[in-house]
Amino acid sequence: MACHDYDLPSLLKVISEQCDRAANQSMRTLDVTASQIRALVYLYKEDGPRTQKEIRNDLQVSQPSVVGLVQRLLQKGYVNTFPHPTDGRSTMVELTPLGRETCRKAEAHICHGQTLMTQGMTEEEVATLLHLLKRVHQNLSDAERPPQKGENALHDQNADPSDQAV
Repeated sequence: MACHDYDLPSLLKVISEQCDRAANQSMRTLDVTASQIRALVYLYKEDGPRTQKEIRNDLQVSQPSVVGLVQRLLQKGYVNTFPHPTDGRSTMVELTPLGRETCRKAEAHICHGQTLMTQGMTEEEVATLLHLLKRVHQNLSDAERPPQKGENALHDQNADPSDQAV
């Protein structure tokens, strides 16, 4: 199949935007946005304070976005912040009891959204979809990382060994 036969990046973007709209609508009753619940659930699963840098890296958002996100969650009483115990440049973020309760309440909304996304799919199809999406994510993550010493920037696993210098 040629690349022009489908537009995977556009389709993934449209799906992502649909997911955000549905999550924002669903989470409205909890007074959180899709981005805010992502951060709260991340902190909930990590089960302990995290630096803003860890949140930025793990959620793959910009530094200004994390700062704004944390400020809004702080204003709503879902998180507390405090200085890092050993690195004065870093701020730690932790869930409050209200933040934990909001995560528990959001679970039903999240499950409902995932059920909608996989409606009509078998468990095997859902497992295959997840496997393929994780592979796409890993491929793109690998492509983003700088080449290691001795590795070509455009490393091609299928390159003809006779084309390589000795």
